[in-house]
Amino acid sequence: MRIFLASHSSLDTGAEWVIALGCVLTLYRHIQLELTETNKELNTAHEVLQGLVDRDPLTGLANRRALPAVLRDAFDAGATILFFDLNDFKEVNDSFGHRTGDDCLKRFALALRSGFRPNDEVLRFAGDEFVVVARGVAPDGVLGRIDAIRDGLAHPEGHVPAVRFCVGHAYLPPGGDPERALEAADAAMYAAKASTSGRGRVARV
Repeated sequence: MRIFLASHSSLDTGAEWVIALGCVLTLYRHIQLELTETNKELNTAHEVLQGLVDRDPLTGLANRRALPAVLRDAFDAGATILFFDLNDFKEVNDSFGHRTGDDCLKRFALALRSGFRPNDEVLRFAGDEFVVVARGVAPDGVLGRIDAIRDGLAHPEGHVPAVRFCVGHAYLPPGGDPERALEAADAAMYAAKASTSGRGRVARV
C-alpha cells in the first residue's frame, strides 16, 4: 500500500511539473508573440517618423536629408542632377507677404513634380532651392522639360505671381562621384544667376 501511495504521489508530482512546464511554455509563446507585434509596431512608427523627418512639410517634397539616399540609388545607373533657384524670391516675400511666398514655393514644387518623370526625384534643398535627380538619363533626356515648366510659370496664377528661376545641371555617370556632380550642378546654377544673360536659363559647368 505504501509503495502504491508513493508511486501515486510521484505520478502526481510529475504531472504537476508537466502542467507547470506547459503553462510556462504557453506564457513564453504569448510573450514572444507580443514582443514580435510590438517590434513591428515600433518599426512602423520609426518608418513614419523617418518619413516626416525626410519630408518638407510645406511642399510635400523630400528634403535635403533624403538626398544622400537618392544619390546612392542613382550610383549604378547614373543621373542628371538639376539645381534650381527662384529669382527674386526675397522680393516676393517683401512685396506680397510670406504667405504668398509659401504659395509660390508650393506652385513651383507642383510644377517640378508635374514636369518631370514620375520616377525622377524632386527635393526641396533649402529655402527657394530645389534639386531634381533624374536617374538613368543623360541631360539631353530631361532638359527639354525645363522650357515647358518655365512657360507654365510665366504668368500669375490667382494671387501668386509669375515664378522665374535659374537652373544648373551636371551629369553623374554610372559609378561617378555624387557629391562632385551635385556641387557642379550647384555651381552652374550660381553661374547662371550671376550672369545677366543667363538669368533664368539653363547652365552647366
